[in-house]
Amino acid sequence: MGADSAQPPAKRRLFPTALHVLLTIYGILYLVFVIIGFVPSQEGSPVSPSVPYHPFALEGSLVKVLFVFFLFGFFTAWKNRLAAGVLFILWWAAMWGLETLMVARGGSGGAIVMGFPLFVLGVLFVVSGYRQRRLRSVPSQP
Repeated sequence: MGADSAQPPAKRRLFPTALHVLLTIYGILYLVFVIIGFVPSQEGSPVSPSVPYHPFALEGSLVKVLFVFFLFGFFTAWKNRLAAGVLFILWWAAMWGLETLMVARGGSGGAIVMGFPLFVLGVLFVVSGYRQRRLRSVPSQP
């Protein structure tokens, strides 16, 4: 066999699937939300109904912790879709907990709605990861 029969190495793409593109768009919007959440205001904030708004109050701190959890899932998505999907579903469950805690204190309940697209992406990542794992485990036919 000569050198011409060797296959060239597969190129790694920045966005391997449409799910990664959608996840990146969601991540950018989430980043903007978190950046706005760092700005204190006496008149209130677009990200919280509390007046005056303190970025490191309980709600703001929990949102930032959940953003770090999201980032962990975001970077995991390029290595292991199934694990990333599970992390995104857990993230959404944590958002439910956050909203349950905050709505009791006068919150708006918007985090559940704004997090729903990530829940859908999480389910799609789980399905994609499961299919990918199943295809790898099936031996190729000669």
